[in-house]
Amino acid sequence: MSRKWMSVAATALVIVLAGSAAHAAGDGSGVIVTPDRGARGTGYEVSVRCVRNPGLSTRVLDGSETPGTIPPIDLLEPGAVAHEGDRWVYRTTAGPYDALYWANCGDATESGRFDTELPHLLLGPQPSFLDPPHTPLTDLEGSDCPAGTRASIKVTADRRTTTATTTIDRYGDWVYRLPILPGSKPMTISASCGSVRYPPLAIPADPVPTDVDAQLSIVRLYRAYFQRTPAGPDLLYWATAHHAGRTLGTISEQFARSSEFRRRYGTLSDGAFVDRVFANVFGRPPDPKGRAYWVGVLRNGRPRGLVMVGFSESLEFRRITRTV
Repeated sequence: MSRKWMSVAATALVIVLAGSAAHAAGDGSGVIVTPDRGARGTGYEVSVRCVRNPGLSTRVLDGSETPGTIPPIDLLEPGAVAHEGDRWVYRTTAGPYDALYWANCGDATESGRFDTELPHLLLGPQPSFLDPPHTPLTDLEGSDCPAGTRASIKVTADRRTTTATTTIDRYGDWVYRLPILPGSKPMTISASCGSVRYPPLAIPADPVPTDVDAQLSIVRLYRAYFQRTPAGPDLLYWATAHHAGRTLGTISEQFARSSEFRRRYGTLSDGAFVDRVFANVFGRPPDPKGRAYWVGVLRNGRPRGLVMVGFSESLEFRRITRTV
């Protein structure tokens, strides 16, 4: 994603969004992120050359902020930032989302970004300090497309489907203006670019919010059970049910009662069931300790539907499916 820099003039805070690196004048030399991109779990450092403590702050760009509010800013604890000579240094590892950092040095606020290379869809534009109250979300934003590709988008609402393509920027990101305002009608979205196939996104009608993390859990559950991604209407149905109070475990137990699940797993013993799930979900046989654990869990009475949640929400399966 592109880097965003901010400058402060007198008493007004002005956020400047730019497509290339820049920094405001001051007694420092900018916020340096090294490396500035990588996979989740990549170690990196954020450094600022400044005479005094620059008050390094961060914001995770997860797209979950409510429009019209000031995005949350986390001031890093003093002990987390080391003072090394003329530098102030913060070391961390990449999470699932991009992170924006900024520091106050002299008369300027300077910022830099770490780009986590994990393709995802978000509703945008993400709110900034300058957004007026209740700024609507009107865009679909995608990240981390392969170089030289274009994004293809399909939006379905009221049984009408709109297709479009759009260009990506130098960082592999793209923005598409949705044909209808999110929340005005139930909507489903699929998108891809080159080898990247984004998980589908369902946008329920107001007042049901679009909970991307909950939808990714449902997508993982589908893939663990049925080795496929849910169709848009199915994801919309289960996302709405989840918001109404059905837990992921309840949804999983309903999946376990489906004829498709019974055909695939119904007559297997507990041991054979665990073997099949490891093969279907992780693409490998179980290790002896793992097999013994899950067989014991089943024999102690835990329903197979709840056991499937343990597999679908595991870190290993999140990495396999490249979902957050």
